[in-house]
Amino acid sequence: MSDVDNRKYRSFTAEVGARVSLYLSWASGLFSLILFIFLLLNHIQVERDYPLADPALKSIKQAIEKHPQDQQLKQSARELSTRLRRNYFVNQDHMKWAGMLLFGSMIVFLASMKARTELTERLPVPQGLQPMEGGRAERATFRWAVGAGAGLMVALTLFVVYVSPPEMELKLP
Repeated sequence: MSDVDNRKYRSFTAEVGARVSLYLSWASGLFSLILFIFLLLNHIQVERDYPLADPALKSIKQAIEKHPQDQQLKQSARELSTRLRRNYFVNQDHMKWAGMLLFGSMIVFLASMKARTELTERLPVPQGLQPMEGGRAERATFRWAVGAGAGLMVALTLFVVYVSPPEMELKLP
């Protein structure tokens, strides 16, 4: 028995599908790995560059405490705070989309791996004892036993129904 003859699916289409699913699993796995690394590095950067912990913003706030009447300083603090917060929330939005892409690529990876496994699955090769002859007679006996059991159940049900009918009085007006 050759290597291909033992496969569960022996068609050319199954062979092509197995190859395509292998390439798809490699591509989606590599894409998932790159996205994971991107998300991890981005998370580290966001933790490091938290907008409220920015040193330039802290120094402007300290200068405002010293000179509370300086409107130019207040305006620059507002602009810097707005820019830092906008960058932070845009970054959060990008991380959300990257997370959804990672989830989708992992689904594609798992589905392609399952398809590859299914298309390249090999049938078991029996080892040891040879099948016994005369299995057809045993199957006929089992079918007869199942039929007889079902017939007995029907007969018992009919017997119980007709031997003890429910007592009902029909009153006609």
